[in-house]
Amino acid sequence: MPPRSSGCATCRKRKIRCDESRPGCKRCETHNVSCPGYRTDTPGLIQFKDQTTITVKRAKDQYRARQALGRGGSSPALVASNGWTITDSSSPEWLEAESFPTSAGWTDTTTTNSPGWSVLETWPTPESMSGLSPASSFTDYTGSPGFVIEESLTPNGSLILTKSAFRTKQNVQFPISISLLPSPALERRALYASFIDTYLPRIAGTAQNGHFDFYHTIALETSHQPALQASMDALSLVQMGSLHHDKAILKQAVRQYSVALGALGRSIRKNDFLYDDDVLAAVVVLAACELYEEIASMGEGWGQHIQGSNQLVALRGPQSLRSELALLFYSSMRHGSLIHALIARKEPFMATKEWRDVAFRVPNASKDASTKFYDLAIQIPGLLQQHDELDLDSPTALQSIEAILAHSATLESELHDWYTSWQDRAFAGYSILPINSFPTFCALCSDRTFTYAFTFPDFLHAYLHSLHWMVMHYLRTNTQSLHKHRHHLDRDWFPSAEEDVSEEELLGYVLNLCQCIPFFVEPISSSTGSIAVFLPMRCAALYFMAHGHWAWLRWVGNVKNSVFVKGLVPPAVRPDMRKVLPGP
Repeated sequence: MPPRSSGCATCRKRKIRCDESRPGCKRCETHNVSCPGYRTDTPGLIQFKDQTTITVKRAKDQYRARQALGRGGSSPALVASNGWTITDSSSPEWLEAESFPTSAGWTDTTTTNSPGWSVLETWPTPESMSGLSPASSFTDYTGSPGFVIEESLTPNGSLILTKSAFRTKQNVQFPISISLLPSPALERRALYASFIDTYLPRIAGTAQNGHFDFYHTIALETSHQPALQASMDALSLVQMGSLHHDKAILKQAVRQYSVALGALGRSIRKNDFLYDDDVLAAVVVLAACELYEEIASMGEGWGQHIQGSNQLVALRGPQSLRSELALLFYSSMRHGSLIHALIARKEPFMATKEWRDVAFRVPNASKDASTKFYDLAIQIPGLLQQHDELDLDSPTALQSIEAILAHSATLESELHDWYTSWQDRAFAGYSILPINSFPTFCALCSDRTFTYAFTFPDFLHAYLHSLHWMVMHYLRTNTQSLHKHRHHLDRDWFPSAEEDVSEEELLGYVLNLCQCIPFFVEPISSSTGSIAVFLPMRCAALYFMAHGHWAWLRWVGNVKNSVFVKGLVPPAVRPDMRKVLPGP
């Protein structure tokens, strides 16, 4: 087989030797045509290559052609049915259709309209684009008025950009190749915009949240750290590939995840990595990647990344977190660390007073309703650990139990005050609706054990409600067990009526969690809603199993088997069956 030519598409078509100059070959320049670029080394894979000069020249050519048409210029021109200009081809070799690999792995086609004429850009009809769902908007880089570029996906999940023309009251959209964006930075930003649009839910009003602000920040900034860029590429690609079941994008996501791990390893081997905020941000992003089935099956595990990020940040010390990025990734990792600590029943490093104070320095902390909540909730895993480490044969066991109960009572009171204040201040109530008010959930899950579910103003309110009910369930279950130990040591002791923890109270928290799940599955919660379902489902399943509520337990199983259709999977965490612990 003859060697594969690496020349540009024009020279290959004309069967002449290409000088392969960069950014475009000299032969194309001699014939006054735009050099279309060279073969992609790995066809079908996503690559970011700088073709700024080529794409800007093409954009200017198109813009001048449209301007000439608008001025009634004398150059031969026709107007296609889609409103774009058809101009006389400057070279007869362009009269046949040919597809060229673009910098992003998609195809840009130049085709013939009629003998002697060629279409600058060829667009499918609007009817063939019925499956597109436009997302983020970008200003048209040509500067022509009345046009914007929007990102969309085809029904099979392939990434495509759309140029919207506002010539009439109706928007007419035509897809364009992603390579028409003038630089790899814009290509990557388009990908990140899709990730933000589909991963992070909308928040009503002026509500703030450090976890969401963290992803917005790293999506908008250019990092000097290869590990952070590769990890964001991996997370964005696995989100888009999973959402649209696109195997090609998922394959590239796994590849980028491996690249990110390699870059992270090289960065960690450097002596100064510990104070590189971008390195630690990359660890946080990689932990999120592990929640996707495509990566979880070959990665290090969500828990490993959570523990690794905790260890690295703890080594730095609280006073070292000064930049906005450092404070935002601390705020973001606090969410995962609380969940991991509740499951592991171990006190996280950030439960100490000096680390809890760091959270109040995070940008917009005063506007974030969760700041005070996390300050209280992060202390609960330490109480679980103290319970599990009790030595009931110790002569000081009674005093230890009393100390844990006193701390638990204080946290319970403060959490109750926070919850009441938050509801009054933020109008953070919720209402209950028939289950058929949640069409996405109903379409996925046919089990109607719960005929009603909760609805909320937005995802953030729903998530805080569910977290509050969840940590209260952990706290009060722990208190109930401590009461039993206390009574075992002193048979004449009984909790007061105000201190007593009833099964009705514990079951109420769990049923509330179950009735949050349909809201988390709806589009308003985006993909983050699926992640928010993980711990409530685990908490409910373990409680139902322990108390023999088989119908409700079967419902949890049916939900788990039906709602995870976006590639997200709960992290693999198995309880220690050798010990009987008080709660999930």
